[in-house]
Amino acid sequence: MTRILARLTVLIFAITMSITAFAGSTKTDTITLYHDAQLNGTTIPAGDYTVKCETNGTSAQVRFMKGGKEVASASGQAKELDKKAAHGQVVLVNGSGVSSIEEVDLAGSKTGVTFDSSMANAGK
Repeated sequence: MTRILARLTVLIFAITMSITAFAGSTKTDTITLYHDAQLNGTTIPAGDYTVKCETNGTSAQVRFMKGGKEVASASGQAKELDKKAAHGQVVLVNGSGVSSIEEVDLAGSKTGVTFDSSMANAGK
């Protein structure tokens, strides 16, 4: 009876671990934009934002939140950074007018999210 229980426990553990591996992860950080910036066609005014990043494999969804409300969001590609980001940061691309967010890196994470530059200024 104990052998069956032990095997069942190992099986349940293995299933739980495999589900967790496919579930992806969600990270949250605070990022300050010192200038207005665009993400997915939406202009984000300068200020402090809570950024939520949900990754699943190489796909990622990034949301800029202020006061519990979504200000802008975009889908991007997750990429491995050389080292963990010391603080939350964005990489901007200068265009005509407002700069576009090309990449988001969250503090304490080795995962960055890049956005296709042709999609950075596109409407939702």
